[in-house]
Amino acid sequence: MKKSSDIRERIIGLLDSAPIGIQIIQDNKFIYMNELSLNYSGYMRKEVIGKSYKRFLKSVHPADRSFVAKQIETKQRGKKNQFIYYQFRFFTKTGEMKWLNNYSTTIQFEGKPADLIMLTDITLEKKKDEVLKYYEMAIECSNDLIAGINRKYEYVFVNKIFLDYNQLERENVIGHHVRKILGDQLFENKIKAYIDRCFKGETVSFEINKVYPGIGKRNLLVNHYPVKDEMENFIFMVATIRDITSGKETKQKLENIQREFQHLIESSPYSIMLINQEAKIVNINKKFTEVFGFTKNELIGNNLFSLSILPSDKIDLLKERFLRHLKGKLVKPIQLKVTNKIGKIVHIDPRVSIIHTGDEKLIQISIKDITEKKQAEQALMESKEKFRNAYKNSEFYKDLLAHDMANIINNIKMSIELAEIKINKISISKEIQELLDLINSQLKRGISLITNIRKMSRIESETIEIKEINPLLLLRNIINKNSILNQKGISINIDALDEDLYVMAGPFLADAFENILINGIQHNNSEHPSVRVKIYKVEDQGDQLIRFDFIDNGVGIPKEMREKIFSRNHKIGYNSRGMGIGLSLVKKIIEAYNGNIWFEPREKGTPSKGSIFSIVLPAKE
Repeated sequence: MKKSSDIRERIIGLLDSAPIGIQIIQDNKFIYMNELSLNYSGYMRKEVIGKSYKRFLKSVHPADRSFVAKQIETKQRGKKNQFIYYQFRFFTKTGEMKWLNNYSTTIQFEGKPADLIMLTDITLEKKKDEVLKYYEMAIECSNDLIAGINRKYEYVFVNKIFLDYNQLERENVIGHHVRKILGDQLFENKIKAYIDRCFKGETVSFEINKVYPGIGKRNLLVNHYPVKDEMENFIFMVATIRDITSGKETKQKLENIQREFQHLIESSPYSIMLINQEAKIVNINKKFTEVFGFTKNELIGNNLFSLSILPSDKIDLLKERFLRHLKGKLVKPIQLKVTNKIGKIVHIDPRVSIIHTGDEKLIQISIKDITEKKQAEQALMESKEKFRNAYKNSEFYKDLLAHDMANIINNIKMSIELAEIKINKISISKEIQELLDLINSQLKRGISLITNIRKMSRIESETIEIKEINPLLLLRNIINKNSILNQKGISINIDALDEDLYVMAGPFLADAFENILINGIQHNNSEHPSVRVKIYKVEDQGDQLIRFDFIDNGVGIPKEMREKIFSRNHKIGYNSRGMGIGLSLVKKIIEAYNGNIWFEPREKGTPSKGSIFSIVLPAKE
């Protein structure tokens, strides 16, 4: 027994020092893993041994996972003739991905089948293969003809464009002598000598002419580069061959482009100036001459910053911006006020771009004349100022009128009150008393109208204070203090499920509520006028709101009047029995508090049986 144990320990010792990773899986558990295998995974022995291999399947790359699991299951069942060699990707404990070579087979371990797995880390080889693949792709995608040639003057590799030019298949080139592809005369008279120089360590560049099938004669720029091995021996050379036949055609095209560019400059609706990197003027177009009065002969060769048209206080700024443009930095456009040759002011909006003509870099300044636009803006500004002054005057006259009208009405009111005191001492007819009551009623309406005008003016011109308000307390306070709402036979009820409601509004909310309540009572022919106020929470697109429904049993609002009900000049009732701008003021107040107001008949299709005025206001957050 001791001998068997010693043999096992020796085997385990050999496996632990093995140059490959070794694992044994039996009954779906890792029962052995040597040090190198643990190093591959990044796990400690106690984290793995005795644990189910399935816990670690998530560390296998998803594309390889099912295959690896299947192999482990198969080997544990003792099946033969299964795949024993494969590669898979594995993520270490730290998340690093590794490529592993796997050799696995079924063994009998302690009387039961088990999966013996032998692993080698091939991550580095895979990365090298990937790099080589990129090199191969780069060579294949090159527009130059590329070939590798060994010391025997044989092709060891060529790219696709090389084959396309020669109209050959790869097997007809690789391993064949250069002479066969280029011909004896070209090889012996020119190419061989350059190849020999390259194998002595020299980089060689030269031009040749060659006739290709289907393409014809081409002018080629050839470069030879020597390549060494690890022992510093030149083992092969790389030839890059560029077709430069179209160089002259390109030059001609460039000249044509330059002519077209010059034509575009001359026909541009903008003034254009070209300057070089020393800020010297290279060219200007016809439009520049029209706007600024200078000819080409007067400007070409001069420094841009020496021009008299530029404002002297902006020269340093313009120089700094010029340098930033040269460095390719983003420069925000600015507008300038300059003068032309005869001293006339010109407002301009210059835009700068970098252009390349051959090897030269130029700065193109396209200048838009915005003088008319600036003049129009100035006229508009003056018009706005006149309007602002007119508005201030109108506000002054409105305040003056409201103040003086209030004084006049107060004087009339005091006179009526004095007259009533004296009249009370004597007997007067019923008709005279009715006239006095009518005068008092109209005075109250006049005072109410002036008050509303002042409030509307404040709402339109001032910043409205917004704060938390309990609408139930506010409504009860209005009802208790208003004599119209406390008359005998009038019923006003508040229906709210929650007493602890708050809205975000301001001091004019009381005026809005009072106005709607009074309208519901005054415009009412019922024996028992009533207004019911329903208050409840609603939500609109995630916003929390409080809704108020003022439901009255009044005369209602005819259909033809609904569109005008909130306009300033509309009177809500019949025979001019209105509150003047009352509902217009209510709408202004509600909208100033980010709310909304609308109405509808209490009974659909029967507008004469009362109305429902609905208001929504933002709830306290």
